[in-house]
Amino acid sequence: MKKEEVRLKSVQIKNAAVFNHSAHNLLSEVIEKSLNLNNENILMMITPDVIICAFTCELYFKAILYNEGIDFKQTHKLDELFLLLDTQTQKFIEQETISGLQHYDPKKVYDFKQTLKNNGNAFVQMRYFYEKNLPIDYLFLQVLVKVLEHTCNQVFKQEC
Repeated sequence: MKKEEVRLKSVQIKNAAVFNHSAHNLLSEVIEKSLNLNNENILMMITPDVIICAFTCELYFKAILYNEGIDFKQTHKLDELFLLLDTQTQKFIEQETISGLQHYDPKKVYDFKQTLKNNGNAFVQMRYFYEKNLPIDYLFLQVLVKVLEHTCNQVFKQEC
């Protein structure tokens, strides 16, 4: 692997980790403030968290793609990035995300690919949430971030 490719992968995974950390911090604020039922500003905190979660997913997808040596165009669309991944990696991410979601609602049947498509452009769409009602699945993005973080940790740990 060329030195520049190693540098790009390293930058991508570090960027994802930074945004992931930011999302976790913001989420903990949302949870803490939600305990105070008189706080009307809680919904305003969820919007930035969704944006950060979506962007974090994008960065993790791109880090995995760099690792797999797969070229990708400049995009924020999670579903497009996902479809570029190796089939085995796709299956793992899909199964782990569904498993994580079923932890919250064991009886619900999840359609991973459709939900990913519905949330595929969340990073862009949520920045304009005030323009229209958006079908963003907040829980899906939170679980997907955790799965992608775990996937990247496993992938990059093997390389060290």
